[in-house]
Parts: sequence; C-alpha cells; structure tokens
Amino acid sequence: MRNYQFILFLIFALSFIYPNNIKYVSNISFIGNISIKESNLRSLIKLQTPRFFSRSEFSQKKLNKDKIILEAYYKSKGYLEIDIMTDYTLFNEKYINIKYFINEGRQFNLSHLDISGNKIFSKINILSEFKNTLNNKYYNPAGIRKILQKIKQQYLENGKIDIAIMDEIIIENNDVTVRINIFEGNTYYIRNINIRGLQNIDEKYVARELAIASGDLYNVKEINKSKNNIFNSRLFSSVEIRNKKIENETTLIDIDIKLREYKSS
Repeated sequence: MRNYQFILFLIFALSFIYPNNIKYVSNISFIGNISIKESNLRSLIKLQTPRFFSRSEFSQKKLNKDKIILEAYYKSKGYLEIDIMTDYTLFNEKYINIKYFINEGRQFNLSHLDISGNKIFSKINILSEFKNTLNNKYYNPAGIRKILQKIKQQYLENGKIDIAIMDEIIIENNDVTVRINIFEGNTYYIRNINIRGLQNIDEKYVARELAIASGDLYNVKEINKSKNNIFNSRLFSSVEIRNKKIENETTLIDIDIKLREYKSS
C-alpha cells in the first residue's frame, strides 16, 4: 500500500516538473524569401528545429519575438516594406510546425546623405562615420540611427549638453535621401562640483576619484568615468551625478554628485 502511494505521489510530482502542456518546435519553413537565404534567416531566430540533445520550447511570445527579429533584419537590408505573417500547426499533441510567409517588397537604396547645422565637426569628419553605410548602398535606418548616437556622444564629450540631432528621409522610387539636421547649442564649462550625502567619509576620498574639475569643458565621458571611479572605490552603495544649469548662464554648468554611504553594521 505504501509503495502504491509513493508511486502516485511520484507521478503527481513529476507532472509539475514536466508538465504535459509544454510543446516543442518540430519544423520551421520560410515561404516567399527571395533575396535572403533560408540559412541566414534560421540563424537569427531563437526558436529552432530539434538538434542533438536540445529542442526549443514553443510559445506565442517567442514566435512574435522571432518575427520582430526577422523584420528588423530585412529593414537593415533596405526592405522597408517587409511584411511577415506567421502560422503554426499542432500535431501529436506536443509538437509544433511553424511557417513564415514573407513578402519582401522593394529594396531601398541610400542615394544621398545631407548634413546641416554642424560647426565644431566638419562635414567630412561626420560623413566618415557613415563610410560603411554609404558603401553598402542600401538604406539601413537602424544603422544610421546607431551612427547618429555615436556622433551625439562625440558632441557630449565636447561641451554640447543641448545637442539635438534629427534625421528625415525623402523617398523617390527606390532611392532614399537622408537629411541630418544638427542643433549643437551652446558650449558648456563646469563651474562648481557639489558633493552631497557625505556623513562619515571625508570629501577628499571622493575628490581623488574625479576625472573632472572646475573650469573643465563639459565631457560626459569623463563624468561617467568619475561616477565609475567613485562607485568602484567601494565606499558608497549609490552614486548619482546630475547636471545643474545655472540661471542666466549660457556657458557654465554645475555638477551635483549625490552619494549614499554604506550603512554601518
């Protein structure tokens, strides 16, 4: 009797560890892909067909994520009109077959890149950041925005706190013209560095970690370095650095450093 009860308990426990409602991917097929090989598409997605000692657990959420990944990849290759539909069927109560129906649409080419508003960096220097993008010829919106983030970082390292970079596109047939409008704003220098939150630790232990000083050109890279230095000193559980604009000042800024010491036991 006890053995029988133990077997029932074991079956009950295993039903929680290995639930019967889990379904696994059996087959994945792509229909309509012309320009991009199926092997390339398969390498991008998370859900995969069975391999040695591994299989993908299916969920609608994972399928949706894979669809987004595929669409983003197509757009990075200039296929702005990409349309992907998914369908899946269940068989043997446990296995799923997935189909991707792909309508690639037209591939758009980057025909021209125009830059305006730049002052501290030359047009040649900025265009050099787009060298690979221009060589690829097709329009890659995500790639361009990634480069714009890099350019924005360079401005923030050169005193341009208010930097704003906007891009707009003009499409004619299969050709795309990208216009990049740069609003540099004023150049800022550091006036004061205010350290707050110290209770038991001397300010000199914070000052020695700073990569910035009063009078320096504002540089977000050096500010982030200072933040990391302070945190890595292991004297504080929290380090927060903020810019504080000064009323009636267009070229000076204060830096507020807010610290939280570890609680003594």
